[in-house]
Amino acid sequence: MLAYIATQTTNGAWLTAPSGWTQVTKTFNAIQGAQLFWRIAHNEPASYSWSGASYGAAIIKAYRNVDATAPIGRTAGCGSDYATSCQIPAFAETAVAGERYVGFWDFNLVSAPISGPGDLGNVSRDLTQRSMFTGDKLLSASGNTNVAAQTAKVSGAPNYWDAIGVTIKPAATNVASSPPVTQPPPPSSPPASMPSSGSGVVAVSANDFLNSLGICIASPANGSPNATYAPLIKYIGVRNVSGGSLEGGGSAANSIELAQLTNTKILWALDSGFSGSSVASNISAAKALATAGALLAVAGANEPDNWTLNYQGQVGGGSYSWLPVAKLQADLYAAVKADSVLKNYPVFHISHNGAETDNVGLQFLTIPNGSGLSMPDGTKYADYANMHNYVIWEGAPTPVDNIAWNVAAPTGKVAPAQNPLVDDYGTTWKHHYAGSNDAQLQTLPRVTTETGWVSSNGGEDNQAKVLLNVYLSQYKRGYKYTFLYQLRDNEGGFNNTFGIVRPDYSYKPAAVYIHNLTTILNDNKAVGIAPGSLNYSIASEPATVHDLLMQKSTGAFELVVWDERPVGEATDKVNVNLGGTHGTVNLYDPTVGVTATQTLSNVSSVPLTLSDHPIIIEVVN
Repeated sequence: MLAYIATQTTNGAWLTAPSGWTQVTKTFNAIQGAQLFWRIAHNEPASYSWSGASYGAAIIKAYRNVDATAPIGRTAGCGSDYATSCQIPAFAETAVAGERYVGFWDFNLVSAPISGPGDLGNVSRDLTQRSMFTGDKLLSASGNTNVAAQTAKVSGAPNYWDAIGVTIKPAATNVASSPPVTQPPPPSSPPASMPSSGSGVVAVSANDFLNSLGICIASPANGSPNATYAPLIKYIGVRNVSGGSLEGGGSAANSIELAQLTNTKILWALDSGFSGSSVASNISAAKALATAGALLAVAGANEPDNWTLNYQGQVGGGSYSWLPVAKLQADLYAAVKADSVLKNYPVFHISHNGAETDNVGLQFLTIPNGSGLSMPDGTKYADYANMHNYVIWEGAPTPVDNIAWNVAAPTGKVAPAQNPLVDDYGTTWKHHYAGSNDAQLQTLPRVTTETGWVSSNGGEDNQAKVLLNVYLSQYKRGYKYTFLYQLRDNEGGFNNTFGIVRPDYSYKPAAVYIHNLTTILNDNKAVGIAPGSLNYSIASEPATVHDLLMQKSTGAFELVVWDERPVGEATDKVNVNLGGTHGTVNLYDPTVGVTATQTLSNVSSVPLTLSDHPIIIEVVN
C-alpha cells in the first residue's frame, strides 16, 4: 500500500505515521507539505490515523504482486507556492519488467478539480479537504528507462501544490497490478438462461459476466479526446465501449487507439442520422478494428424514429416509410457476413425498431416464412435484438421497486418500465405489428446498447446503486451485453445527468461502485467447459431480492445477492443457505470498497440485511 498524506504545516512539522508504515519521501511549499509512505498489507484494520499536523487529506492505493522487501524504486517530487500546474520532474530508472510508476498531486482549492497526465490510468480524485489526484502507469520496458516529467493542471485561480512520483517494483516477473483482460472474438449466441436459486445451481463464469459490461461515450467530434476518456474507462473496469461511428465524426483509427488504451472492445455502429457514410465505408472501418483485435460487434442505425436516415436517395424512419431503414439494415448484415474478416462477428439490430410506421419486419431478426410483409421472407437483419430499455428518464416518476429487474424482462411489461423487449420484438409498441410470441422472446438473443438512470432523480448515490442492479439484472435475465448510457454528464447532444462522471470529470458514486464491483469480481479467464455448482438456497426469497452465482478461474464462487428497493424505503432480511459447511467465506459490499467487509470461518449459512444494492458472498473453500 502507498499512502500519500498532505497537510497544512510548516517545514519540519511532519506527520507521525502509524506502526508498520515506512516513509518514502516528502515535499514542501510555503504553507503545506506532503509525505509518501509504504506498507506491505496483511490483516489490515478498518482504518489508519496519522497525527501531528492540521487540515490533512490522504489517498491510499493498493497494489498486488510487488516486491515485499524492497518495493520502492526511484522517487521525485515538486512543490509550488502559487501556480495552476505542478510538474513532477523526470528521472532515469533502471526498470524491471512489470515496474509501475505512481503519481500523487494535491492542490489547495477544493473548487478546482485536478486534470492529471493523460497517460496515467487507475485514476482517483478527492475534493474533501483539498483537491487531490492520483494515477499510475506500467513502465514500457525493462532496463534503462527515462520516466518523463508528469504535469497536472487545474482551471481557475492559482494556489499551492505538492506532488510526489514513485516507482514500485514487482515480485519476481509478475506485474504490479491485475493482469490485462483478454477477450476472444464474441460468440454469435447469447448466454444460456441462469437457473434460480435452489439445489445444485450451476455457476456462470465471472469472466463472462465482466465481458458483458459496457459504457457509452460521445463521439470524438462531440466529446473528449481518448487521453481524457481512457483513465475513466480503465478505472470503472468495463470491457466494452460504444461510441465508434463515422456519422458522429469518429474514425477507425480513433476507436482502435481507445481500445488499446483501455483494453476494451469497440461496438462499431451506423449511429444516428445515417446519410454521410456508406455501408462500404462502415465495413472498411469495422474490418480495421477487427484486424487490430478491437472489434466487439457491428450495430445498425440508432433510433430511426428520432433520427431519420437517408439510404439510396430515400428518407426513412420517423413518420416516413421505414423501408429504407429495413433495406439499410439488411444490406449491412449481408455485407458483414460476406466479408472474410467480419463474418464471425455478430450484428446488432437497429434500436427503437418498435416504432416502425409500415410493417417491414424489423421486429424480427430474420423475417419468418409466410409473413407477407413488404420485405421478403427470410430477410436477415441481425444476430441480436438491440434494446434501449432505459430504467428511467429525466422526467420519470419516483423510482419504484424492481425497476431494473422489470425492464430486463423477456416478456411482459410492468409500469413504469419503458420499452422492454416485448415492445420492440413482441407486438410493436407504435402500430402493434405482430412479432415473436412469449416463448420465442424467452430465448431471443439480445443486447442492450443504451440503458441508464439519472442522478437528478433520487441523487447520485441512488443512481449508483441502481446501475449496479441494472448490470446484474440484465445479465441474469439473458442479455449478452449491457451498455450504460453514459460515461459523462451533458454529452449526447443535450444537458443531462445520465453520466457516471460529472462534467468536470470527477467520479460520481456510480463510477466508484462499478469500479469496486469489477475489482471484486476481477478475473480474466473462463472457468472452463464445466463450471462447478453450489448447493445454495434462499428460503422465502422476497420478490425484490435476486441472486446470481458466478465462479472465478481460481475455483472461488462469487454469489451475488441484491435487493431492488431503489429509494431505500425498506430492508429485506434473508438467510443464504450454502448447502454445507465452508472453511472461508468472505463478504463484499461494492458500495463500501474492494476489500472484504467480513470474513467468516466454517459456516453453512450467511444472514443478510438487504435494501437497494448487491452483496457478494465469496465461498473460497
